[in-house]
Amino acid sequence: LSDSALFVSGFRIDFNICFYRHLSMYLLFGKGFAIPPDPHTSAVNRPEDPATSVFGATGNASAKVYMNILLVDDDEDQRRTLRSSFMQRGHTVRAVSDGIRALLYLDDEVDVVISDIQMPGLDGVELLGTIRERYPDLPVILMTGHGTLDTAVAALRNRAFDYLSKPVALDELLASVDRIKNNRKATE
Repeated sequence: LSDSALFVSGFRIDFNICFYRHLSMYLLFGKGFAIPPDPHTSAVNRPEDPATSVFGATGNASAKVYMNILLVDDDEDQRRTLRSSFMQRGHTVRAVSDGIRALLYLDDEVDVVISDIQMPGLDGVELLGTIRERYPDLPVILMTGHGTLDTAVAALRNRAFDYLSKPVALDELLASVDRIKNNRKATE
């Protein structure tokens, strides 16, 4: 294994040596190891003023429930568009470009993962399988522009919350996230 490659599920993943070292340290030491920010990753935090906070001015939980979304897509335009749409609705979004990087952020407080299926390295179905092993109840929405019966069956077997075709209708994706949000409110 060279310093610039990692094999995951039979796929060779090339990346810079710095990322490999950070991934190795994370896998060895877990959550105690701080991973430096990735220039291809963005996170936004909600403002904490009473008008936009999850908690109102009185400190009681308000009717609004915001989600911490992990968005995984190798298409930068798609990531930017979806991230912007969710941020406008008050959600916190961390957008990453591949499944390997998504695994690094799963220990953060993630309420839902939205992932493309067709990505280099760790694809969306493999990511879903890994999530099911580590976080069996974490909702995952899969999107694909190249859906096949086999991928749909694999997604259902791994309990994907939703399986959407690209180009994704934003209203359909938002409705799926709202269903997750409502399910979460009902169980609290």
